[in-house]
Amino acid sequence: MIKMLKKEIIEEVTKSGIDIDGLIEGTYKEPVIEVYNCHEWDHGYYGGSGYNGTRREFYEDLREMTAFLYKYMNECNIKEVIIAPLHRGEIFAWKGDMKKDEGYSDIYIEVMEFLKKNNIGKYTQSGVKIAIDSNMKIIEMILEGAYRHVITLCLFFPEKAVMIEPTHHFNLEFFMKNFEREKKIITNLIKNHQNLRYYESLPPFEMY
Repeated sequence: MIKMLKKEIIEEVTKSGIDIDGLIEGTYKEPVIEVYNCHEWDHGYYGGSGYNGTRREFYEDLREMTAFLYKYMNECNIKEVIIAPLHRGEIFAWKGDMKKDEGYSDIYIEVMEFLKKNNIGKYTQSGVKIAIDSNMKIIEMILEGAYRHVITLCLFFPEKAVMIEPTHHFNLEFFMKNFEREKKIITNLIKNHQNLRYYESLPPFEMY
């Protein structure tokens, strides 16, 4: 694992051709692909809206989304990912005391341990570059933290010029340089996942 500062990460994203300034300023004008779960969870199994399912269902859906993401990364021969808040500007989504909140303390503590291990402060915009192989649990942690609306970390693949943002709506939002290429790959892969859905949008659209 390699720690990266905000400046270094922004340089990598800019070099890829993704309009990171547009994402930060809310003026992004490229199409976005969204992969989401048919249950349409909102804030996880403790959410007050969205699908009112069990914790077991939530984690079954999380495993399916993680499996889809790994199939995508394998299909694209992606070896490394940069994990950082990117255009979100901060690592944590909720400002309350996660340590005392029974519904979120587990994932909060897990993410904090990951940050401390990599010498990343919770109020910074630094990130970390990790290898895809052998780090599925870390990537699954990022998805879970986002789906439960605890963190706002994104996944950036420099070699693919693709950035993925998981949000509390239990989805994966793809921001990319080559829309048609990614659309073809994603639509082919999603056919093997009966609970996942495909959606594409053009600006203006809501940024979560």
